[in-house]
Amino acid sequence: GDTVTITTRGKSVHSSLPDPGHNALMDLLVFLDRDVKPLENEFSLMAKFAAQHIGFELDGRGLGIAHHDNFMGDVSVAANIIQTTDTTVMFMFNFRVPKGIEKERIERELQSRYAAFNASHGVQLGVFHYLSDPLFTDPKSEFVQRLLKIYNSITKENRQPQSIGGGTYAKRIPNAVVFGPAMPDEEYLGHQPNEYLKISTLIRNIEVLTHTMVNFGL
Repeated sequence: GDTVTITTRGKSVHSSLPDPGHNALMDLLVFLDRDVKPLENEFSLMAKFAAQHIGFELDGRGLGIAHHDNFMGDVSVAANIIQTTDTTVMFMFNFRVPKGIEKERIERELQSRYAAFNASHGVQLGVFHYLSDPLFTDPKSEFVQRLLKIYNSITKENRQPQSIGGGTYAKRIPNAVVFGPAMPDEEYLGHQPNEYLKISTLIRNIEVLTHTMVNFGL
């Protein structure tokens, strides 16, 4: 039979900051579920789950986990990958949560949606997700204020503590905070094509981190 190829184009960004990007994967899945309405099979069912429970939302409303913290901001949700084999279809999405929303609530909301989808469509979603506690260090603590003072003394700025979704390895270290190397006024290019760091930014980071090591006696 004839073959139809559908191509969607987007803008790649870091999953912790989905808003500036454009998710081509979700364009495709919503289009398949809403407009094409293909025969019910594993791929179309996975597209339906993604379209119904994530769609173009970035704050987790469709999953029942939307939440806002005054300092850390909103829950963020980003669709990342869909993969197929001869027998399976896998859909992966990434969600990051601020403090103030209980892990038990998140588990409950997600499980209820999986169960309802299974019952409605006579399938059994195989589910795996990893959920860690949010990384939060009091921005008014002596540790954070000390780091901030060092940073501002080098840059001659008056920056205040801020929260970001990308915690990297700081999640594994007690009392850690993310400190550099991205600068606040520069476009964040993590995971984007031609990802780079300006030489001037690199030099400034070296200066900030060197002063930090000296200040802390490292």
